[in-house]
Amino acid sequence: MDNAQEKIEAARRHYEKGDFKSARAYAKQLIDDDTLTEEAKREARKILRATGIDPISTGVFVITFCLLAYLIIKYIF
Repeated sequence: MDNAQEKIEAARRHYEKGDFKSARAYAKQLIDDDTLTEEAKREARKILRATGIDPISTGVFVITFCLLAYLIIKYIF
C-alpha cells in the first residue's frame, strides 16, 4: 500500500470514528497531492463535503437570529 492510499484509509478511519478535524486535515493534504489518482481525490473531496459546515443550517440560524433581533427591538425598545 502506498503512502497516498494509507492517508486515504487514515482519513476514512478518522471520519468513521467521528474525529472530523483529523479527517479534514488528511483530506486537505490529499487534495493538494499531485501524484494521487482522481478516485482518491474524489474520496478526499467527499470527506471534506461531509465534514464541512452545512449552508442550510447556517441560513436558518441567521434568519432566526434576525427575527429574534427584530422582535426584541420592536417590542422592548
